[in-house]
Amino acid sequence: MRIVPPSFSVDRGDLMPEPPLHPEQAEVVNTIADGFNVFYTGSAGTGKSTVLKAFVRKLKDQGRKVDIVAPSGIAALNVGGMTIFAYAGWRPDSLKEPLQKLKQQAHGRSVRKRLCATDILVIDEISMVERDLLVRLDTIMREIRPGWQPTDERGKFVAQTSPHRRDMPFGGAQIVVTGDFCQLPPVKPFRTCIDCGGDDLPGYHMQDARDMMCKRCQRVYKDSEKWAFSSEAWADCDFRYFELKQIHRQSDKRFIDILNKCRYGQSLSPDQRQLLLTPKPDPVGAVKLLPRKAEVESENRRNFASLPAQARRFECQDCFIWRNEEQTPELQKHRSPRYADRPNGPLLSLKDHRLEEAIELKQGMLVILLVNLDFKLGLVNGSQGKIIGWEEHSDAKVFPPREERRMPSSPRKARPSGKFDSPSKFRSRRGGPSSPTRFGGGESTSLKPEHVLIKESQTRAFIGRNAPTTAFWPVVAFHNGVTQAIYPHCELSELGAEEPYSVLGRTQMPLLAAWAITVHKSQGMTLDRVIVDLWNSFEREMVYVALSRARGLDGLKVVRLARVMERGVNEEVRGFLSEHGMGDYR
Repeated sequence: MRIVPPSFSVDRGDLMPEPPLHPEQAEVVNTIADGFNVFYTGSAGTGKSTVLKAFVRKLKDQGRKVDIVAPSGIAALNVGGMTIFAYAGWRPDSLKEPLQKLKQQAHGRSVRKRLCATDILVIDEISMVERDLLVRLDTIMREIRPGWQPTDERGKFVAQTSPHRRDMPFGGAQIVVTGDFCQLPPVKPFRTCIDCGGDDLPGYHMQDARDMMCKRCQRVYKDSEKWAFSSEAWADCDFRYFELKQIHRQSDKRFIDILNKCRYGQSLSPDQRQLLLTPKPDPVGAVKLLPRKAEVESENRRNFASLPAQARRFECQDCFIWRNEEQTPELQKHRSPRYADRPNGPLLSLKDHRLEEAIELKQGMLVILLVNLDFKLGLVNGSQGKIIGWEEHSDAKVFPPREERRMPSSPRKARPSGKFDSPSKFRSRRGGPSSPTRFGGGESTSLKPEHVLIKESQTRAFIGRNAPTTAFWPVVAFHNGVTQAIYPHCELSELGAEEPYSVLGRTQMPLLAAWAITVHKSQGMTLDRVIVDLWNSFEREMVYVALSRARGLDGLKVVRLARVMERGVNEEVRGFLSEHGMGDYR
């Protein structure tokens, strides 16, 4: 299905960002820019996130309104988006309502405005989206988008150029879906009945294919139909299908062959198992990937306690700036503290944020960088290193000179005539390389003047909150040879359907203890040195996710493989990929 606004001509002149896209990546971006509904996938390391950033930038330069959603808070924050629940205006217990009730509730002013204002809806980490969650979203968008009569100029523009029809999937919004169905599956699908809202379905066990029946209305739910691609909503989208095949993370052909076999559920040869399991010394400074959070916490506590150095504790600085309060009462929830006895502590709505609520650092500690700090220096999300000392605080280093900040009088990239630069409701304004001293670094040069000021204010508040600890900043020697002082990182997101947007943010040290992390936490990272122990894996896909974090065999040590890896890839996923000419099942 193709959705092309009549007033848009597709300009391919700036589809190639820095660094340049691979031709297969550029083809996906071009097809999306041409207005087609697209599903694109690929194994880990093929650049799915790179493609997402490229087409979102292209569409926004056209004046299009792009909203990015994901099934979990962590996944949403990683792509600068919002959860599917937040986008749809659902509460945690909303899925206990019958589908007809959800349709009625979608007519609330703020939800209607948000969903109607969408030109392109991007759904990330689709493997974790349950079938009926996609059906519910499709249903409410078909319900409320037709007949929308906005009064603001931005809304009128969207109404004119983007279809708003009940007979079109998702009410006429262009749909782009990405992810890897060979990675993590939906977590406990079919917890509530889509017809009656009943939540008294029998218990569900991740490793037992078990059909369930709603005790209230007797509707049967088959485990084999839990995937998003099993829904009519998916079929109605008439996607163009793409599989990215060029792997950019790994270059060792032997390792790539092993990863492909793990991804597609094929048995490893004796030689391949031996290659993985041959005893070797622990890579110096390696992070250990473990399946369960309790294992990770125990490993990190043990190693942290063994260091003789003094611990320095940093607590996060959260903020919520509520604008347009009368028009956005639903945003009031973002003011709620996570802990009743700490009203000025972490916010409940940021409990899944990638930056920690509190972190203790010591000299000699292994750490992972959680943000893209400086691409030119190779300091990106997942970069590993070791704290080797402390640098005395200096305003000149932590805060950029005033003349270097983007202020109202600063020149901006010209926007196409007649098009609008409207921020998404919940996204982080972060972008390409810049000076690593800019509030933690990695900030886009297109930062709003207001955001620059908020970031400075929040960073100063963070420094004050954590004084005297913040008299010094950790110096990290990264495994790639770069040594860099790490400063506080302020990450902001915008909420609301129209200006003035509310702002939600967290400021914290962008580091994480790196003796061990969970496989789930590692998703999206590229790790130079990693130790994998997967004996306690509880999902078959964990083996592939964990192994594919490594750049190559040289920096990888496998202690134990999981028994569940012998079960092979899910049969429904295998059939879906084969049907659309994707996957390799030789």
